[in-house]
Amino acid sequence: MQNNSPQGNGLFEINLVPQIKRDALRTQKIRNLVIAGCILVGATCGILLAIFGTTFAVQKAITANRTEQIKENHAKLQGLVQDDKYDLQYYLTIQNQLKELGEIGQQKSVFSRVLGIVSDVVPRHPQTGEPTIQFTELNYNVTSYRVSFDAQSIYSYEALNALKATMERLYYDYGYYTGPDGNEIQVEREDIDTEADSPTRGIIYGITRAQDGSEIRIYRDGRDYNGFKFESQCLLPDGVTSSCKLIPDESVADDELPTLEVNSGGAPTLRFKMSFDIDPGALNMQHRFVRVLGIPRQTVTDSYLQINNNWFAAAPTTEEEE
Repeated sequence: MQNNSPQGNGLFEINLVPQIKRDALRTQKIRNLVIAGCILVGATCGILLAIFGTTFAVQKAITANRTEQIKENHAKLQGLVQDDKYDLQYYLTIQNQLKELGEIGQQKSVFSRVLGIVSDVVPRHPQTGEPTIQFTELNYNVTSYRVSFDAQSIYSYEALNALKATMERLYYDYGYYTGPDGNEIQVEREDIDTEADSPTRGIIYGITRAQDGSEIRIYRDGRDYNGFKFESQCLLPDGVTSSCKLIPDESVADDELPTLEVNSGGAPTLRFKMSFDIDPGALNMQHRFVRVLGIPRQTVTDSYLQINNNWFAAAPTTEEEE
C-alpha cells in the first residue's frame, strides 16, 4: 500500500496483484497442461489409428492373396487326381474328413471273404467232396476286385466246364437280424442246419437268447420266428432267389487256352489260366452276414475258414523235367 499524493496525504492504492497473479498463473498453467495433454492424446490416437488401419489393410491384402493362392494350388492338385474315388476335397480340411468318414467307411472291403468265395467257386467231386481242381497260383487285385489264377485238374475238361458252370450260378445274400420291435439285434453266432431229416437242410441261422436264457434260432429263409426275422437285402419274395450276382458273367475270361499235359506221375492233367470279378457288394464292410448262394453247400464268409491242403498243387513242371 502506498500514498500517491505529493503532500503525503490523499488516496491510498492497495496492490493485490501478487495473490491474484499467482492464482491466474496457476490456472493458466493447468489450462496449458490440459491442452497439451489433449493434443498429445489426440496425436497418439491418430498415430495408433494409422498403424492399425495400415496393419488391417495389409493383413486383408495378404489374406486375399493367400486365399487366391490356395484356390489355385487346390485346382492344380485336383487336376493331378486321376481317380475321382480319391477326390482331394475329402482330405484337405478336417471338416471334410469328418464329413466323409461314413462314405470312406462304406468303401472299405473285407478281403478275407475272397477265400470263402473262391472255395465256393471250386467244383467238388460228387462222391468224395474234394476239390476237382488245384491252384498253382492265386492272385486278387484289391482295386479292380478281380481274381486270377493258374490251375490244373486231373479231371480234364469236365472240371473246367463244371468250374464255369458254378461261376454262372453263384449269387450272394446279406442283411440283418431284427427283433419283435422291428429293430436290429445282435446274434451270438451263425450256424448251418445240416440235419438229414430237417426241412431246412443247409439253411443258415443266427442264434440269440430269450429273456430266460433259452436259445432262439432265426433262420435266414424270410420267415417270422415269434417276431424274430432276418431282413435280407438280396433275396426276392420267394425267399430263395437272390438278386445279387456274385460273379458278373461278362467278367469271366480264359487268360490262356487250356492245355492237356502229362504230369510227372504219368497222369493226364489239364492246365489253364482264368480270371473273374467279384461283385464289390459281396466284400463291402457295411454288408454283414454275407453268404454265397446257388450251390448245395453254403459258406458263412465272415467266419473262420480253414484252407484244405488239397487246394493247392505244386507248380507245373517243365517238359525237360517231365
